[in-house]
Amino acid sequence: MIPDADPTTGELPPGVHDATWGEVVERFSGNSYRRRLLDGLHAACKELARAGCKSVLLNGSFVSLKDFPGDYDGAWDPSGVDPSLP
Repeated sequence: MIPDADPTTGELPPGVHDATWGEVVERFSGNSYRRRLLDGLHAACKELARAGCKSVLLNGSFVSLKDFPGDYDGAWDPSGVDPSLP
C-alpha cells in the first residue's frame, strides 16, 4: 500500500512501500505526461521481469505530488536475473 504524501513537502514518508503495478498506476498517473513516463517504466519492468527480476524500486520526484516530475528514479534487485537474455 502506498501511503499518502506529506501535504507540506509533497513527498511520501521515508521507507519502502510495497505496491502492485495497479496501485502505482492509480496513484501516479494523474495526467498524460505522467502516463507517458509510466508507459516507459512499464516497458522496462516487463523486460526486467522477463529476465527474472522480482523487485523494482521507484523513487524521486515521480513519487511526489509534482504534476510534471522531471523523471523517475529506479533500482532493481539483480537476484535471480539472467543478464544473458537478449
